Amino acid sequence: MNYGSIGTVIGHEISHSMDDIGKQFDKEGNNNNWWDSETDLKFKDRADCLVNQYNNYVVPQNGMRVSVKT
Repeated sequence: MNYGSIGTVIGHEISHSMDDIGKQFDKEGNNNNWWDSETDLKFKDRADCLVNQYNNYVVPQNGMRVSVKT
């Protein structure tokens, strides 16, 4: 159970290198956006697609929609 737990945490933290926060820091840890504008635009388009999908989910028990803030 410990290996699974720490693996989840490590995987989560590594994924920040590929999100809109991690893009702001280069491999040295300096505050330097290393994505080009085309990559940034494609990321935002794909992220919006996931947000829109998630926002359309409905909780069956109470009929409420799930909501993601962006």
